Amino acid sequence: MLTIEQVNQLSRREFIDTFGGVYENSPWVAEAVEPVRPMESVEDLHQRMAGVVMTSGEENRRALIQAHPSLGEKKPMSGASTAEQESAGLTEMEEEQQEELRIWNERYQDKFGMPFIMAVRGKTAEDILQAVQTRMDHTQEEEERQALREIHRIAFLRLEAIIEEEQPETGAASNESVETDNSAAGGEHEASAALAAEPARMSQTVTRTSSKKRRTMSYGKGDVFAYRTFSIPFTDITPIPESPYEGTNNTIFGLNVSVNITGEAFLPSFTEGDNSMVVATDSMKNFIQRHLGSYEGATVEGFLAYVGEAFLEKYDHVETAEVYADHLPFEKVNVDDTGYKSGVVFKKSHNEKPAAMVKVGRTSYGAPQIIEQESYVKDVQLVKVVDNSFVGFIRDEYTTLPEDSNRPLFIYLNIGWTYETPHTAFGQGGEGYVAAEQVKDIAAAVFHETQTASIQQLIYYIGRRVLERFPQLQEVSFESQNHTWDTVVEDIPGSDGKVYTEPRRPYGFQRFAVHREDLDPEGEV
Repeated sequence: MLTIEQVNQLSRREFIDTFGGVYENSPWVAEAVEPVRPMESVEDLHQRMAGVVMTSGEENRRALIQAHPSLGEKKPMSGASTAEQESAGLTEMEEEQQEELRIWNERYQDKFGMPFIMAVRGKTAEDILQAVQTRMDHTQEEEERQALREIHRIAFLRLEAIIEEEQPETGAASNESVETDNSAAGGEHEASAALAAEPARMSQTVTRTSSKKRRTMSYGKGDVFAYRTFSIPFTDITPIPESPYEGTNNTIFGLNVSVNITGEAFLPSFTEGDNSMVVATDSMKNFIQRHLGSYEGATVEGFLAYVGEAFLEKYDHVETAEVYADHLPFEKVNVDDTGYKSGVVFKKSHNEKPAAMVKVGRTSYGAPQIIEQESYVKDVQLVKVVDNSFVGFIRDEYTTLPEDSNRPLFIYLNIGWTYETPHTAFGQGGEGYVAAEQVKDIAAAVFHETQTASIQQLIYYIGRRVLERFPQLQEVSFESQNHTWDTVVEDIPGSDGKVYTEPRRPYGFQRFAVHREDLDPEGEV
């Protein structure tokens, strides 16, 4: 096996000879990728090869599909294909199984006009027979996409058999490896006309081991408003002492959505004005709004995961889709003097807004996969009129702020949280789900209970309480601002009150994250 450093040192002819068969009988893929070395890893190489395929044009992709042999057929094929089919037992099947697979191959070929392709490593003959029968129900478009996913997976497995995987350095951040794996190859990755640009110059950099800086390149659609009436109710929320929240009937499920997509296939639209791979942002808007109608869940996070994965299923050349939404809350209104609230008339709330973000990428063989998720409650505004101090800070020639041992404290909060297992946020029911309403109520309860020495201390205490109540969470993060009022009248005779006005325009802000390690060893605040 080769190390990635040895791969980067190969001559052009050695590189093409070594990797020309990774994509079946299609050395043009390796030829296009060779000039852009050095590669960082097997995933990086696969990503670039897959990108070449996905930007090579429909004719070339269909030729690549046709270059593959049908599974189980008795005719000459590449050494890699032979070994893969032998590993699945296809060369030693009983005559009855051979005949059954031959019949299904013919049916598949008649319907789709191409060989049945499947990454068979680790599969049995029974698995393969089941897969071909299941995939017969696909449309032509769906099956061509599936065939390309299988081809990318086959290529990745072949690369793993050639290149020795390097062990990560001790203490390396795991998030980096996850990001690389999920944005890699699978069907829609790094390649463009730039791969063939200036080959002489790039060939001189083959021995360079540092990675090239990736360019910023993305586009998307914002302010996509969608309102679904009589959506699926959100119930069975786990109660906590600080909050009366029990769920919502989702009579109006309102969202303001934005989507941001990436993919190397979009480079020609920037550099050459070639829009042949561009998904119009108007199409993105329609895609989001129509998918809200088919969504069968009850949470914002679940919808974002649903629409993000569907987007990558639809558009094979998109590498990642980051979908964000503000939940637009509506409140029932009183319609008589008994306090009866209407079930069909609502007012738009101007209170705190729940929000969420889900980022969808691809596995190394092209399937959509969640790579990042975060939930939020935004625009929480709380004021406590006593029991807040701010003393003991640095005083020098620049300091004009007086110390205050008992001041009002007016805070703005955006609070975010991530789950140990992101899919906890995607279900229909409330089991394991952390509602924004509950997090907001915890913030208010802790503010009420705490004599704060600073806003920094307050958000730390809030974060710890949230983690204590919800062991399924990994982290709680804060963006906070203090807008403490300026005093106008210090003393009002016969009253404990004072008169205040809005603070001057500059405001202080804080950013902080509380981790589970910040709890005491017993996991308690």
